[in-house]
Amino acid sequence: QEIGQDPILHVSSPFYGEELTETFEWRYYSQKRSPTLSTHAQQVAEDDDEEYSPTASASRSLTLETKRGTLIDYLDELVEKMARFIPHKNLVAVEERAKLNFGR
Repeated sequence: QEIGQDPILHVSSPFYGEELTETFEWRYYSQKRSPTLSTHAQQVAEDDDEEYSPTASASRSLTLETKRGTLIDYLDELVEKMARFIPHKNLVAVEERAKLNFGR
């Protein structure tokens, strides 16, 4: 097998099982950036309409997304998510320890 290719799972492998090939759904939270003002909304706001005042907030909203795939797909997705989460969690833990040591 060459690098970069999907692994081949042999039926005779002790790790082979139906749970690896069955598809299932999993859900996770993600942040989506809210849409900003469209050009039409900006144009309407520039006209002298005093009652219409759109907000230009570029806020984010938390959404619950559903994905479908095999256990391997799920684990691949989990590795990507954890690669961003673990350094953040470590930073928070270091800050908490520093706060405790500062208070002593």
